[in-house]
Amino acid sequence: MTAATKARRPKVKAPYLAQLDLRELVAHPSNLRRSIGDLTELRASIAAYGVWQALTVVPEDDGGHRIVAGHRRAAAAVEALEAGEWPEDQPQTVPCLVRPDLVGLTAEQIVAMLVENDQRVDITASERAAGYAQLELFGLDVAEIARRTGRKREHVQSALKLTKLGDVATAAADAGR
Repeated sequence: MTAATKARRPKVKAPYLAQLDLRELVAHPSNLRRSIGDLTELRASIAAYGVWQALTVVPEDDGGHRIVAGHRRAAAAVEALEAGEWPEDQPQTVPCLVRPDLVGLTAEQIVAMLVENDQRVDITASERAAGYAQLELFGLDVAEIARRTGRKREHVQSALKLTKLGDVATAAADAGR
């Protein structure tokens, strides 16, 4: 790159973390997800602990922010807030990675949405069960594990049974059988 090329290049602000008000966030018009699905468990988790994983947003000219990654988290957070389930000890904000470097780069924003969703792999049934078993070792009972994770008691009980069934049953559960 020549000195002349560098001189013409606009200054781009680096990404930064910020706590943003939910009311400042808007869905991306090119959001790849047509359905956000059932938010019940995610909403329960957010109601218990707030949002832990930052959303990725792009600043808008009006001072708001457009969501690039985290549409489900944002929707579940709004539901929890509107239902009066927001954690009392937490501000009504969510952590966001603000990406001013993506302003005006719609194609790059869509690439980010694809990468965010294509590369995601849920934990397996046995991995989740192992996590619940670890929580039991810390003295949490099924009801408390269910409350803290936003899952139903029956789900936690079934998952904990899986930890005692052996490799064949674990492999079958992980394969969705």
